[in-house]
Amino acid sequence: MNRDIHDIYDVILKIIILVYGEDFLSFIGINKNIKEVLKTEFVTLKGNKLYLDFLCLLDDDTLCHIEFQFPKARPYDLDRFFDYNIITQVTQGALTETIVINFTSKKFSEKIRRIGRSKCFNPDYVYLGDIDYEGYWRNINIKVESNLKLTVFEEIVVLLTCLIPECKKKAHMLDKISKLLKNKELFDKTRFEYVQAII
Repeated sequence: MNRDIHDIYDVILKIIILVYGEDFLSFIGINKNIKEVLKTEFVTLKGNKLYLDFLCLLDDDTLCHIEFQFPKARPYDLDRFFDYNIITQVTQGALTETIVINFTSKKFSEKIRRIGRSKCFNPDYVYLGDIDYEGYWRNINIKVESNLKLTVFEEIVVLLTCLIPECKKKAHMLDKISKLLKNKELFDKTRFEYVQAII
């Protein structure tokens, strides 16, 4: 895997989740409010630094830890995520739920990490490749023709379409997306500069 590409995709998705916050969580199926976005850098007892992709405190006082994996998580990644889970629970004093966001579709079985005989780590998985982009884009095209504002989910889909490795006719889609930016009225005015920068 090209590490530079992995880092770029990570950074872009981090920006998207920071810009859209609870709307992004809702888009991936988490219908809870964010109380606080938390730091993602931790130091272990050995002095090593751990960097999480995203961590927040939800309104039910649980921690939501999200990891972005390009193109998809491997079984050994769960070892790292389990460590992150433990360190956040200990330092923040709250239960941590981990979500792994893969940029591909669900083409492999979900993994559970077993630790000894009594513990297991079973994060939730989201597959960005399984989103109905064609359905969203049918609505987006209608709105573009009618000069109607996109919904927040449609904005998120526009941004995610740029990132999905399995996107058909990707060059054509990127061209189409760049043309959308010529009409800033399609987007929420408070987010337009972020959308423009991300694309």
